[in-house]
Amino acid sequence: MWAEAALTRGDRVAATARSTAPLQDLDVTEEQARAEFETNFFGASVVRAVLPILRAQRCGHIVQLSSVAGLASWPMLGLYHAT
Repeated sequence: MWAEAALTRGDRVAATARSTAPLQDLDVTEEQARAEFETNFFGASVVRAVLPILRAQRCGHIVQLSSVAGLASWPMLGLYHAT
C-alpha cells in the first residue's frame, strides 16, 4: 500500500482542499467538475488510507484544513461550494 511506504513513525498528514479554477459555473466542463469533486470531496481517502497506520504506530498527526466556503457562498462558485 502506498501509504505504508510513505509514512514513518511520527509522521504528520495535512488534508487540504484546493481552490477551484476561476471559471464561472456555466463554463466548467464535466471533466473539470469531476476533478473538483475528486480533490475536494473524495480526497478524504488520503486520511482513510493513513489513519490505520497512524493508529498502529500510536503516533502521528492529521491536520485537517478546510475552506470558509463551507460557511458562506459566493455567486458563480456553486461547483466549489458543492464540494
